[in-house]
Amino acid sequence: LETLSKNYNLIIASYTQGLYSKKELEEFGIAQYFSNFVFSSEIGYKKSSDEFWEKCISTAGVEASECCMVGDNLDEDVFMALKHGLAAVWVVNPITKDKNSYNIVPKYSVALENVANLQQIIGGVS
Repeated sequence: LETLSKNYNLIIASYTQGLYSKKELEEFGIAQYFSNFVFSSEIGYKKSSDEFWEKCISTAGVEASECCMVGDNLDEDVFMALKHGLAAVWVVNPITKDKNSYNIVPKYSVALENVANLQQIIGGVS
């Protein structure tokens, strides 16, 4: 995260309760790497909604084509990001990968244990 935050504007985009999630991110020393936070609980839209993604893009302050979503949920992270013109990288998490009912792997993916390679992958996406 430290390296990524030096090269990119990082934003948390999460279908969680911001009140709790942001506090946890701060306690673990992770929040410092993110410039903005978009939590469903604060904007009133689920990740599966177009409005959620419109808010993420406006928060980023750039064109959707300049953004890359990194997440472990194919539907809400990858496919919704692609639908809205963002690039996307699927983090293949052993706990959630079996929820991939499509039985496909997106163009860009990284195994959870190799997430340290994310910098290189994002560089190839954009």
